[in-house]
Formats: sequence, C-alpha cells, structure tokens
Amino acid sequence: MTASSKSKSVSHPPQEDEAASDTQNPSSVRDLLSSDGGLFFDQPIPTEREESKRDLVENVDSKEAPVDLLTAGELVQHFKVQKRLGHGGMSQVYLAQDMRLARKVALKMIHPKHIGHWDMLTRFLQEARATARFNHPHIIQIYAVGEFQGAPYVVLEYLEGLNLRAYLFQRVLSFQEKLSFSVAICEALLEAHRHQVLHCDLKPENIIIPQDKRLRVLDFGLSRRLRSTTGREGKESLEAIELQELSTPLVTQIRGTPGYMAPEQWKEGGVLSTGTDVWALGVLLWELLTGEHPFKSETLLELRTRVCQEQPDVSLSSTGADVPPVLEELLLSCLQYDAAVRPSVEHILGVLRSFVSEEKDADASGAGPFVGLVPMSLEQSFLFTGRESLREDVLTELAESTFVSIVGAAGVGKSSFLQACLLPAVLEEGRWEPLSMRCGEHPLRDLVSTMRASFAEVESDDAVNSSFLSDIQSDPGLLRAAFDRLATCHEKEGVLFVLDAFEDIVSSPLEEQRLLIALFSSLQGSAHRCVLSVREDRLSECTQIEGVKAFFVRSLYLSAPTAHVLEMCLRHMLTQVGGVMSPLDFSSRLCRDIGENGHAFSFLQIVGQRLWENRTRELTLTYKSLEDVRGVAGLIVTHANEVLHRFSPTDKQLALRLLSRFVTGHAQRRWIAKENLFEQSDAEHLRVFERLVEERLVELRVRADGLTGLDASLSHPVLASEWSLLSSWTREHSVEHSLLQEIEWSMALWEQRGHLPGDLLRGKRLRDCLTWMGEQPPELTTQMIEYILLSEQDAAFRDVAPSQRRRPVRWSRWFAGLGWLFFLFSLLWTLVARSC
Repeated sequence: MTASSKSKSVSHPPQEDEAASDTQNPSSVRDLLSSDGGLFFDQPIPTEREESKRDLVENVDSKEAPVDLLTAGELVQHFKVQKRLGHGGMSQVYLAQDMRLARKVALKMIHPKHIGHWDMLTRFLQEARATARFNHPHIIQIYAVGEFQGAPYVVLEYLEGLNLRAYLFQRVLSFQEKLSFSVAICEALLEAHRHQVLHCDLKPENIIIPQDKRLRVLDFGLSRRLRSTTGREGKESLEAIELQELSTPLVTQIRGTPGYMAPEQWKEGGVLSTGTDVWALGVLLWELLTGEHPFKSETLLELRTRVCQEQPDVSLSSTGADVPPVLEELLLSCLQYDAAVRPSVEHILGVLRSFVSEEKDADASGAGPFVGLVPMSLEQSFLFTGRESLREDVLTELAESTFVSIVGAAGVGKSSFLQACLLPAVLEEGRWEPLSMRCGEHPLRDLVSTMRASFAEVESDDAVNSSFLSDIQSDPGLLRAAFDRLATCHEKEGVLFVLDAFEDIVSSPLEEQRLLIALFSSLQGSAHRCVLSVREDRLSECTQIEGVKAFFVRSLYLSAPTAHVLEMCLRHMLTQVGGVMSPLDFSSRLCRDIGENGHAFSFLQIVGQRLWENRTRELTLTYKSLEDVRGVAGLIVTHANEVLHRFSPTDKQLALRLLSRFVTGHAQRRWIAKENLFEQSDAEHLRVFERLVEERLVELRVRADGLTGLDASLSHPVLASEWSLLSSWTREHSVEHSLLQEIEWSMALWEQRGHLPGDLLRGKRLRDCLTWMGEQPPELTTQMIEYILLSEQDAAFRDVAPSQRRRPVRWSRWFAGLGWLFFLFSLLWTLVARSC
C-alpha cells in the first residue's frame, strides 16, 4: 500500500513476530507453551534497526520470489494494475490506476492458497469492513471491495512514504514533531473506538508517514467489533469481548505482534477492550518519545513474563529521555496490568494536546490557527494541509520544465499553497534556492529588492548594488547572471523564482514588462525554475502580452476544496494548536454549511477566526458559540457588513448596485456574465468590482458553456437570502432592479433566438425602460442601451408602417382594376369590329 519516498515500495511482510501462525492450531495457550516453548518463545526478538532495514527494502519478507497474482496492464474491474508493491502473509499489494477517477490506488488481493482458509478470509474481510467504517484524515481510506477470478480484493488509498519505524530510523524528530505524531495516532484510534472497533495490532509498522506528512493508521486486519449494549439509562456503551466466546481457533484469537500485545492478549480467557489498544498505544508512544521499547527482552518468553507482571517493571529514568513528569505518568498508566484502570484514548489525547509547544500553539491568547483573508506564510506551513498531491505534481513538472503555472479562481488559496506548501518542500529538497515575491505595480523593482535580501543572507550583496536596477535596463542579461551567482552563493543547483499574482503584470509599466519577460526567456533550458500563479479570470488577459503565452505551456489547476478536504484542513489546523471541536460532528456540520465554492477555504478562515475568538479556556470551539452568532450564515453576513463599512459612501453605493444584480426577485443568487455588469472600460466600476472579489463577496467562474468569458455571482447563497443590508437596498430600488432584470432576460432571449423582432421590448416595458434610460443609470451597458434603442426603432416602425404600407397596396389595386377594364374593352371592341 505504500512506497518509499526514494521510489522504493515499502511492503507489508507477514508478521514473523506474530504470536501464532495460521498453519498451527494448538487447542490452548498451555499446549503452545509446552509443545513449542523452545522453538517459539525462546526465539530472539528483532531489533528496531533490523526491523527498520527490513521495511526499507522491498519484499525482504520472502526467501523466494513470490508468484505475482496479477500482471501489469491487467484490469480488475476499472482498476488497471501497474506493478506489485509488496506481499504479506496472506495477500499481495499492487499499484493500480483508477481509470474512472484518474488516481493511483493500492489494490490488495488475498493469496489463492488462503481462499479456502476461513480464518484468513475473515481477517481480510475484517480489515475491509473496519476500514470502510471510517472517514478520518489519519485512517487510510478504502475505495472498493470486490472479487476477481474467485479471489477477494480491496482497493485502498495509495500512499507514498515510510512506516513510522523506518521514518524514525531515518530522521531525528523534535519533541514537537513527536507530539504531533502522537496526537494524530490518538485521533485515529479514538475514531476507531467511537465506531466500536478495536485495532488489536497497533505498532509502528502499521502507521505510515506519506509525503504529505499526514500520518495514516492502517491494517485493521486484527480488528475486533465491540458489542453495543444499552445501559440502564438507555445510553450505548462498549462491552468487552472474551476470547473464549469467539468462534475462531484460539491460536488466531491471540494473534498480534508480541512487542505490542497487552497482558490480556497473552492469557487464556483474556478480555479485549479499548484498554487493549491503549496498552499498544502506550508502548508506541514510549518508543516515539524515548527511542526505546519499554519491555526490552531477548526472547519472547522473557517478553511475556515482563508484560504479564501485575506491577510492570518499567522506568523512563533508565532511557535518559527528557520527558515531562505528566507525560511520564501518562505512559506508565497506559501500561497498567489491569485494563480497567488504563486511561481512555480521549484522556490521553487531551493530555498530549496540552503539551503543544508555545510556538505551534500560535499563542493560545493570540490570533490562533486561522489567518482570515491573509495568505498563509512559510512560518505557518505546519497549519497547511490538503494540497499535497498538487505539490507533488508541481515538483514533478519542475524536474522537466522551466516554467510551471498554477491557475485557479480568486480566493481558492493560490498564495497560501505557494508559501505554506510548495516552498517548504523546495527548502527540504535543497535543490533550488527559492526567490519568492508577489507581482505588484513595479515587479522589476520588487525583484531586485528580493534578490538583494537573498544575497544579504550570505553576506554577498555586491552583485545587486544601488545601480543594478538602472544597469539591467540597458543590459537585461545582468538579471540572468545575478540568478546564476545567487545559486552559486547559496550552493544550490539553481534558483526557483516564485511569482505570485502574475495577473498584476498587466498594469505594470511596459518597460518592466519587457525586462521581466526577457529574464523569463533567458531562463529557458537553464537549471533555474519559475513558478507563476494567476487568476483564471485574467489568464487570457495575461497571455495577450507578447511572449507570455510560452510560460503557460505547463499549467496545473488549483480547484476549490471539497467539503471533506475542508474538514480535514479544519481539524488539522486545530490539532496543531491543541484545539478541539465539540460536539464530535461539529466540524462536518460547519464545513457542510460553508459549502463547496471557490471561496470555501477563505470562508473557513473567516468563520474559524470568529469561533477562535470565542473558544473556551480548554481551546474548545463549541457549536453553541456558532449558534450565538446565527451560524455560518451570520458570520458571513457580518464579514460582508464589515467589508462595506470600510468603503467610502460613493463606493458603497456602487458596490450595492453591483451586488444587487446577483439577487433574483425570490432572494436567490444568480450568475451574470461579467461583461454585462458594467462597461469594462469604466475604471470606477472595475475598481470596486475587483475589491469585492478580493474581499470574497463576489465569486468568478469560467462560463459553463465553455466559451470565452466569465460569469460572476455572490460568493455564498446566504448573501442573497439573509443579508439585510443588501435586501433593504434592493427593495428601495425594486423598480430599477426589476427593469434591469427584464432587460437582461429579454436581451439574452433575443440573442439566443437569433435576433428575432418578436423578442424586442414593446409596450409599457419599452416605455419604462426609455424613461429609466433617460436618467443615465450606471448599470446600463452599451449593449443594453443599443438593445433598448433598437426596440424603440422597431416599435416606431410598427406604429407608422401599417398606414404607409396600405397606400401602395390600395393604388396597385386601382391600377390592376383599370388594366382589367382596358383589357375587356379592347376585347369587346375587337369582337364588334369583326361582326361589322
């Protein structure tokens, strides 16, 4: 299911250290002890280093090459197999491509030799069912379950990374990073317990650290379903399971990894409960915080003896680790012999969160994890998540191309992605020296300042002196030379130039445009790289500049986050500062109310910021605090009021005029073509409109018909239905509002039907529109005015033309009659002449 970051797959080998095999079925633990004591319990336990090396090498769990169950290119339903990632005791794992959703998946198929083995099939289905119950950012996601050629399979989320043991073997973690991992593990385990599922095999090998650093817990193959019982008060509770009551063979009932098995898992008639997972969690956290196993033993028999003592002989002082006393007490309580006195996972999670450092606590008394409409910075990268796949795509493109562009709607989070997601990865990779800036009115001048600051870091700013800006105007090649020198000074392969908001280059001086484009052109084929971000509604405007289109050959689209991704971001940000939400489904309800739109991430920051201000002393965001401000709708409306309050009176009126265009007579939002909102040459309208977009009150999208152009609307439906200020303004100007909508509707119908005269304005509607047009309202565009005048001309023609058209018809009839009379007279004259 996983692959290492060095392009090696990390397999999940059969657990050689499991307390039982599937081919032996002694009737009791005593039989196991007596018959195989010398062979089983006296075997040495692999060291952590040996296990780490084992997990870093593909398929070292087999002495002979396994036979592939599937071949590359084979289709399993709509999943196309690419290669085998690894194999375990009962299954093989393949990398596959989901042909419907165009994503990589891990396909886990049970081995044919176990198809008739009831216990193995049960384990396999247990894992699929247990994992499918969860929808949690720290639990691996299951996509599908099925059967192929008689063998069951399960399709899982594909993760590239290392398991926790291998990750710890390769890296030295800070105390803060250890706490973050501990919190994530607890959250995943708590989610399982809430679904009445025990993991029963929690260990470092079953925890994956992918490239996005979002820890996942996997392999619920040994999970047990807790009974749901109803107590006297009618509340559901979790009832422990006695091993003797299970129908599976006893040797499989005690299956697990010895180093993480609780005392009750070693004993006949042991009772499994949430405390069983808490024991394994305590051992895992002990290892994570100290680097040592609490029950270091030479053999399994010695391990069993130490674990099953009623007073465990463990001490943190012997490890030499600097662990706070409160955490030490917590770990010791997790390793109590009696499962009933072990703490709950929820309690452990609360204690761990209280130890989040002041740096990442974002000063619980300060701004918190939410940044509002300000983009996240490099220093806030620990708060950012949800865009890891796009980051990997950008890095892949940069390996082959000089230019990569990030295209997305306004407010979708392009700046935060560049600063808090992409740049940290670039710094960690160490290949390029990042040079990041926002394209303002004078991009060249800002670039020189940014380069000067970067040179100052290595005490070598002579390359960009005070005359450098004027020098490059006569010799643009100096910019490329400065990039080369900057990379050399920082001992990097090249410079990664990150230019945010590239659309602003349109308003920069032409000379600066020319020099910047000359710099970009000189970077082609070099070791330097450039990442540009641009708003999709202004992309065509940028590409009209000569030479710019070549920089957008490799473009990646940053889409709006889904509700699931939004919830994952919310929970991640709160976790990083020790925050929590109450009740449990608060986060999902909040993200559902925000909705899936282009400004969803911005609204999450706005709403989260207000909720953080009303947090409890325990850093809890409560649903009651949201209800007190009339929910998400109330907070969005409050934001809108604050935005307009900052406008000047003139701009406020202009903004309300624009915003009212997006509201129907039934208080619903509607989409309007941007070019029909106002004259695009009207600087005042354009300035106010752009500010409304930046303040997240107006949303833009590419036209649904695929044609060139953009549609605009209110950024959230509640602004049309519940914003009293806009509703009042619309009512006060209801006549003009209805006339404007009538013109827009008639004009759209007229254009759609091919300019039929019958679709022009007539009668009272036309007279009202002509009267209103005489007042010169700013809402009327040139196209609307032309449409009204054309309707007036058509009406004038229809009123006058009938009388003018009847005269020619009347005279023609007279001439026709006279012609007939002349014909008859001639005929009669001829007949009379002949008779005479």
